Amino acid sequence: IDVSVWQGDIDFNKVKEDGAEFVIMRMAYSGGADDEIGLDRYYEQNIKKAKEAGLKVGVYIYTSASSTKEAISQAKFIKKHLNKTKLDFPIAYDFEEWSDFNSLKMNSHDLLERVNEYKSILKDDGYDMMIYGSKWYLENVWLKNNYDTWLAHYTNKTDYKGDYILWQLCSDGLIDGIDGYVDFDIYYKKTT
Repeated sequence: IDVSVWQGDIDFNKVKEDGAEFVIMRMAYSGGADDEIGLDRYYEQNIKKAKEAGLKVGVYIYTSASSTKEAISQAKFIKKHLNKTKLDFPIAYDFEEWSDFNSLKMNSHDLLERVNEYKSILKDDGYDMMIYGSKWYLENVWLKNNYDTWLAHYTNKTDYKGDYILWQLCSDGLIDGIDGYVDFDIYYKKTT
């Protein structure tokens, strides 16, 4: 599953007992030009309780960083608050400010450069990055790259042709331990 403040208080023991193996949680967000990044109100509680329940954990950053300065500042914020916390997945870079894409004066090259800037700050603590995106934006906006992909495509069978390690297949999942709907995801374990 993946969660944020919208799921409220979560009983991760019940989530695990009901079959979940991992949780990707929103760690931080910024939305709109020059918006300061802030921690998700439930992040610290979620990561602590998910780890205590024995779930694998990952984080995503909902960001609208449009400049090198913003991306580096945000990545430093993330690094400080992660404080070398062990994660089981690469950090997901989640850009969804598509309606502001032109006003942010961004293009596909800029978008990928923001991910690279995040990685340049976080790699020293052992973190890697992955890109989160819907099928359409992954196919039409994101440039080809070497990052792992977390695909959002709400369907029973995706026809996305690219490689991906996570597939967010719905936003209306129900699981014990969460009141209301939650995103369901499938993890495709890498084999060597």
